[in-house]
Amino acid sequence: MSETRLYTFPSCPSTGPNVFDGPAQMAPLVAALVSAVVSPLVDAVVDKGVNALTEAAKDKDFQVPSPEPVMKEFYEVGISGETTFNSQVGCVVLVRGEFETGDYQPEPVEPGESLPDIIAAKFRVWAGSGAHQKRGDPYVRVKSGTLELYFEVAPVLSDDGKMLGLRPQALYLGRFASKDGLFGSSRRNYQFTITFADPFGSQAFASADFKYEGLEKPFSKVACPQVPQTTYCAATELGGIRGWYVTKPISEDFAPVIKKRQANAVTLKTAITDWTAPPPRPTVPDDVPGVAGLLKTYCAALESANRPRLAGQQQWDERCPPDLALAKREYLYGESIASARLEKQRADDFWAKMCVDSTGQSLRKDDDGLVKCLKVLAGGKEPVLAGRFLLTSTIVETRPGNNVAAFFAPAAEKVAPSLKTAVKEKLDPVEREKVAAAAATKASADAKTKRDALNAVTLADDGVKAAQVSYDAALAKQAATPGDAAAEVAAITAHIALLKAQIAANDSYRAADLPIPFPVIG
Repeated sequence: MSETRLYTFPSCPSTGPNVFDGPAQMAPLVAALVSAVVSPLVDAVVDKGVNALTEAAKDKDFQVPSPEPVMKEFYEVGISGETTFNSQVGCVVLVRGEFETGDYQPEPVEPGESLPDIIAAKFRVWAGSGAHQKRGDPYVRVKSGTLELYFEVAPVLSDDGKMLGLRPQALYLGRFASKDGLFGSSRRNYQFTITFADPFGSQAFASADFKYEGLEKPFSKVACPQVPQTTYCAATELGGIRGWYVTKPISEDFAPVIKKRQANAVTLKTAITDWTAPPPRPTVPDDVPGVAGLLKTYCAALESANRPRLAGQQQWDERCPPDLALAKREYLYGESIASARLEKQRADDFWAKMCVDSTGQSLRKDDDGLVKCLKVLAGGKEPVLAGRFLLTSTIVETRPGNNVAAFFAPAAEKVAPSLKTAVKEKLDPVEREKVAAAAATKASADAKTKRDALNAVTLADDGVKAAQVSYDAALAKQAATPGDAAAEVAAITAHIALLKAQIAANDSYRAADLPIPFPVIG
């Protein structure tokens, strides 16, 4: 029996990276009607009267059974306290079919194989026990010939790791959830919704809709094959990235773990770093003899001015008296040296106590030993997973209303042989061949228009990236030369150029009938 399931993987099974050597091969879009079957059915349905035509004219939604939610962690906390995106959530896969478990190892694929063949060979879910996979462990796969739906989405992060986007990479439809029906369309519209929410599912921090209209079965398309999450890819074949959403913050419960691991890393780095005597105390202007004399004069004048004043009206200066200020500078310098020595000694003692191997021998004081010691201190929990969230998905299949039925429904009470003939001319492939030549010409023109629009999208994306680089460089120069009016003007000019490039990109995406990448700009 068919099921809908939701899985996550380190990388997408069918689109990689490094899944196949050649470019993805798209399966043909197939739809056919047989004249000998269509004609008798038209006669039978038209004779039923108004209701059949009226119902056929309506769009119908079919809720495909949703998969069970999946609980995952958003982050990995490494052995030195570094926080990164969970590598096990490198791809979200929504799949429907019949599943089986057994000794089904992933199989090699040849360049040019179709998407369903790649899915059949590569889609495997480890079903073994324990923390690590072992040879002979069972795997789950989709039974041959039962794959109905397959959708891959790769989560991608912004460069600063604070924003999350969702990039569709593969879509295959082998079977519709709803039947075509007598007047039902041979096409379907689909909406996939993937949601990242809190563990209770009450509040989402990222929820993206993926809408595809007019799909015929079998439908097969891939985007960004072999492109890692960290590499930019427009993915225009399936509509591009949805987002961006603010990433989920780590729970405060994990703050102590992160701080402890960061502190351990700093301490161990101090232990393997040779002690170097600090340079002499830096000279300040007040140490210069001429300035020191003027300071004494100033402090004496300040003391004299304060004598007749009440306590609340007196003025003070931390540089006075000069001898006290000099003593304080000398103390702070000596205290910093002593603190550094003590920190080094504590780090050495910490290493001697904690950084030992399984035989009790001290680890070598080098970078390799540092990593080994951090692993020892992590207690085998490397990395620690944090930021638990609930991953859910829904699928809505819509059967578009039949245009022919919608046209004839108002006059359906006047059912006659002429109406049957008109409907046959719309549905019977024999009659439809008469307009095939005109349709082919239009399809060719539409295809060129689509290609031109997608090329414009690619050029617009390149323009935005170039403008972003120029803007970043202008900001860096402005930061390096504060107060420089020319640098400030250059940064503003670069920002305006970036905004124009983003506006142009939005226009290109609209022309290609794709979601715009910069919705804030408009």
